[in-house]
Amino acid sequence: MRGINHLSASALVLLAIMTTTAHGETSASGFEQFPASSTYKGKPKMPDFDGRDRDYREYRTRLREGLAEQPRSNFAGSYNLVDITVTGGIQIAIVESATGRVKWFDVLPGAWPDHDYAFRKDSRLLLSQWANGEKCYIDFYEWNGTQLHQLGNSVEAPIDSEGSCKDKLANSAHGQPR
Repeated sequence: MRGINHLSASALVLLAIMTTTAHGETSASGFEQFPASSTYKGKPKMPDFDGRDRDYREYRTRLREGLAEQPRSNFAGSYNLVDITVTGGIQIAIVESATGRVKWFDVLPGAWPDHDYAFRKDSRLLLSQWANGEKCYIDFYEWNGTQLHQLGNSVEAPIDSEGSCKDKLANSAHGQPR
């Protein structure tokens, strides 16, 4: 029963996010249900690859480039989300903007070639959309300051004749409107 309630909640969030207005703009109400608890307004700091963040040295070029492309926090008020393409998928680094500390670094489940994700700077919600050639799925994650927690089960979404997700998420992989 608990899984059904979570699935229903996920489906409601999906409906709220994917609902479009008469002007074709995507509703933001799903993201607003998970507001950021604080906001950092300064320039993002770089990780300490010689000290505390040495485990991520292998990815330092992409992390530095990703942070340099982002003049302000772009996720959950005080964090920068940087995507790193690796063989077989996409790794996500979540970096604390004020300190440069890499807080989370992992591959999102379902990081297939047909993968997209959406997030906003003022929300702790992250959506991950992916297809495996047979089905399209959307996963919902909430950031708690140290890790992403999946909210409920994956929700199936429409797939096209080529095996890709029929409808793309409302925001691009960089958290900006399409």
